This record gives sequence, structure tokens and C-alpha cells, in this order.
Amino acid sequence: MVAALKQENTKVLTGSVLKKVEGLDSDKDGVKNIDEINADKMPGDPKSK
Repeated sequence: MVAALKQENTKVLTGSVLKKVEGLDSDKDGVKNIDEINADKMPGDPKSK
């Protein structure tokens, strides 16, 4: 997320920033960020799948 914010040169979480990270697995739990968000889970918490 931090890299996407830097790439957009902003500290504001925008739709554009979210699009850049939705295909990633930020917490390395085997589930993509967008799938965790859609399931109302926390994409930064490996215990939340």
C-alpha cells in the first residue's frame, strides 16, 4: 500500500491507489486483497481470510 501511495504521490487513500493493490496479497496468506475486501476481511491481517 505504501508503495502505491508513493507512486501516486499522495497520502490519501484513493480508488486509484486501491486499484493498484487489489491484485496483491499484502499479508501473504494466499488470498488476494480484493477477495478479502469483498469478504469483509482485513487484507493486512494474515489471520483474517
